[in-house]
Amino acid sequence: MTDREVNQLMNACYGKQGLRNRAILALQIHCGMRINEVMQMNLIQILNKDNSIKDSFVITGSNMKGKTTHRYFISNVGKLIIGEFLSSQDSKCVDAPLFPSPKNGRYMSANAGAQLVRNLMNKAGLDTSSHSGRATFARKLLDNGVGVETISKCLAHKNIQTTISYLGDLRVNAGNAVANINY
Repeated sequence: MTDREVNQLMNACYGKQGLRNRAILALQIHCGMRINEVMQMNLIQILNKDNSIKDSFVITGSNMKGKTTHRYFISNVGKLIIGEFLSSQDSKCVDAPLFPSPKNGRYMSANAGAQLVRNLMNKAGLDTSSHSGRATFARKLLDNGVGVETISKCLAHKNIQTTISYLGDLRVNAGNAVANINY
């Protein structure tokens, strides 16, 4: 997604669940997490002992696609969005779901999370998938000069080709990098 599309998406998050929805999207766009990982998070993974937002979140292997534990780093803007959401919540139970299901209070399923994100994208007028936030995160890192190997590590990809498939046409970045060489 472009910066404009990300802004459209975030602006589509309003109403009773607006802050929650922005926080869910922030974990994808500002952290690169998969929707199933987002839906399985709890407060203890997000908060430091002083209740500030952590700079990174550890997702255990049981909640990861590849079944290996991974540390996701989050942008400062992402931390602000998460903090805004948490300030609106009453829950003090650190092992409770970060995004409880409105139906039963337990963890929201990955399918429900994916559907929620797709609905938000439709509301924003975007024709894209629930996985687009993760791809947007990866592309933003590339555009900011981060190497493909580092991006691959940030996304917990085992195969760099998977990362490359997220990034689209790399020739633009290669051309810009060469054009900017000056001695």
